[in-house]
Amino acid sequence: MSASAIIDSIIGLVLFAYRMLIVRPIRLIVNRVRGLQSHTDPRLAFSKAEHSRTTWRQQFDSHSTALQVLANHDLTGRVAMVTGASSGIGFETARAIAIRGAKVILACRCPQLGTAAANKIRTELPSASVEVWQVELASLRSVLSFCRRYMASGYPLHVLILNAGVCGPAHTITEDGIELQFQVNHLSQLYLMRLLLPTLLASAPARVVLVSSESHRSTSITRETFDEAHLNQTNPRLYRGTAGLPQYGDSKLCNVLTARFVDKHFASRGIRAFSVHPGNMVFTGIQRQWWLSRLVFVLARPFTKTVEQGAATSVLAAFDPTIEQYGGGYFNNCTPCETSDLGRDPQLTDRLWRISDSLLRRCESEWLAEAPAGAGAGVSPLDECAVDL
Repeated sequence: MSASAIIDSIIGLVLFAYRMLIVRPIRLIVNRVRGLQSHTDPRLAFSKAEHSRTTWRQQFDSHSTALQVLANHDLTGRVAMVTGASSGIGFETARAIAIRGAKVILACRCPQLGTAAANKIRTELPSASVEVWQVELASLRSVLSFCRRYMASGYPLHVLILNAGVCGPAHTITEDGIELQFQVNHLSQLYLMRLLLPTLLASAPARVVLVSSESHRSTSITRETFDEAHLNQTNPRLYRGTAGLPQYGDSKLCNVLTARFVDKHFASRGIRAFSVHPGNMVFTGIQRQWWLSRLVFVLARPFTKTVEQGAATSVLAAFDPTIEQYGGGYFNNCTPCETSDLGRDPQLTDRLWRISDSLLRRCESEWLAEAPAGAGAGVSPLDECAVDL
């Protein structure tokens, strides 16, 4: 990489960090007796009896942790799946859900790290029901194998939290011919959800939570360029001088749009979907792809959420019974928020589904062409799990 490209990347990352850490004007509630401060009016904190489908009052905020959000929930008998659950926000999400009594499937790329995470949960709560299942989101074949194994297990699935992600990796094309960041953050997790849709429908009421980001507002894409070539950027020149950060925003926009599509088409059949922002530059493993990212995240760490707080909005979207009216919506700091203009565009929502479907079926057709005669040749996995829209 040339010196000018390195300088451009540094400037881009600094501007990205600055934007993510801007403090917007907010109301601050001060308890002068106890000396405490909060972004939530404490008079609303426990007003559950006042909730209804037409009114919703915020109970939690940016300081709340996942365990605090789930404090009054008994999740016994529920089954939840969390991708990227071996560390960071995914681990804290899985941990809080398991502690409240649900069976949790830790869907992890590295079985060793997943086992260590599961053992950590069991050390805290020996009766916790957690299982580690390996899946490599950089491989659609791995996703297919994972989903077939899950469907064969006979387990229900009440909550699917698509948490895994990468940010700013070196430009890489996966074995499926897809740019890594787009595949891991969007396409593979969409594929996983689509293959498990029959299980989710059979387990309804169910929820799908897509962990997005405020970065969905900082994209390289526009309405005019919202197509396969710009979403799946296989040309490395498009990454030059940006460290892949605008493309990260593109993939997070896909999460927002996917939640809207799923809720629109499946809410009437018992599946609600939400997208969430866990917090600005929370210190997790997502920054490991580049040394400068690691440095910036370290410097920002005193001013950002903990991973326990970062998991709070995910579990709220997964289990809070009072947010049904916001189905398909975007949550930040445990409250519904407006997305970017692109994130609210119904035409882009439908266009993304068609683009993704075309990419997935193209990959499946290549597998089917390689399959020996009589070994299920000609049967698309997506068609096997087809659900009418």
